[in-house]
Amino acid sequence: MAIQPYSIYKSKTQRMSSHIVMLLLTYLYYMLFNKIYFNEKHISNYLIFFTILQYLRIIFLFYLCCFIIQLFKAQKGIWVAILLLLVLPLDWVLLLSVTKVSMYFHWNNPQIQEIWDFYSHTSPYSIVYVLLYLSSTFWATIPLILIKIVIEIYQNAQTQKLLQERNNELQFEKAQSNIPSEWLRKSLDEIHANLKENPPAQKAVEQLSQLLNFAFVKSREKNVLLTDEILFLNNFLEFERMRHNPEKVSIQFEYTIDTNNEKSIAPLIFINFIENAFKHGVNSTTSQSWVKVSLIQQENEIHFNVKNSLPNKKAEQTNIKDVGGVGLDNVRKRLDLEYANNYQLNFSAENIFEVDLKIKLA
Repeated sequence: MAIQPYSIYKSKTQRMSSHIVMLLLTYLYYMLFNKIYFNEKHISNYLIFFTILQYLRIIFLFYLCCFIIQLFKAQKGIWVAILLLLVLPLDWVLLLSVTKVSMYFHWNNPQIQEIWDFYSHTSPYSIVYVLLYLSSTFWATIPLILIKIVIEIYQNAQTQKLLQERNNELQFEKAQSNIPSEWLRKSLDEIHANLKENPPAQKAVEQLSQLLNFAFVKSREKNVLLTDEILFLNNFLEFERMRHNPEKVSIQFEYTIDTNNEKSIAPLIFINFIENAFKHGVNSTTSQSWVKVSLIQQENEIHFNVKNSLPNKKAEQTNIKDVGGVGLDNVRKRLDLEYANNYQLNFSAENIFEVDLKIKLA
């Protein structure tokens, strides 16, 4: 589902009301600007009349320029070129019309007469007119420009935040599918084979139920209790113990948490590291292998560590990219989204592969 750009306006009525307020404030500014320009000590009737007409012209051209920008963003180059060619003569006609109407009502005002004499003898495509057009439009609409810039910056920032949150949700959904279907099938086969002759099979079924419930239901939450995450990891490792001969594969899991200050954490944030340890260590050799997992909570910091043996043929030529792959890159991206600068992730691949992760929680 596409993310709609964030808008500070919740309805069309609110947008229209906000524009009206901004236009009124801008008019007050523009009237003060013209008062200073015409050297008027008091705001006379002709100044108010002239300012209203000029302001309507400026605002019309301002919104026309905004429309041109929107066409440019939509890559409608032909319409942009046509409107850019028309905007100067259109402004020239509007300016002369405003001045002529003002002269009709205030025929004896010399300053308005000077404006008419100057612009009536100036081409709309001359450099002088272009510079005057840009200057007058800018100074007349500077409050609108500043307000629009601030609004655009804020809306863009909020849109980026929404995109980040959506990306985070997608990472969660991806994490939920991190347990391979092949692994589940093998685990269920093990349970089926042991049901008739192995009493612990019932316990295995219960563990599998808990594991699946966490992976596909509870992990949809933004954060889960650390004890729930540990229970999930323990169930996962129990199934690995069941699948492998304990005389050939050693699996250790140690954890320490502060039950009086239990924290929450993003679900399924550790499982990729453990899966990686089995994939590139235990499952890649028929000789003796091992995996050691530890998770320690110290106040607001979690220290997670995974070590695994490497096959002899890989031990001397292993690099982190070989045993990490896309999976660990995805975990790093998710850590960036969830914890930004509040985590440290280090890898080591000298004879053994080690992942060391420290997360600071709020």
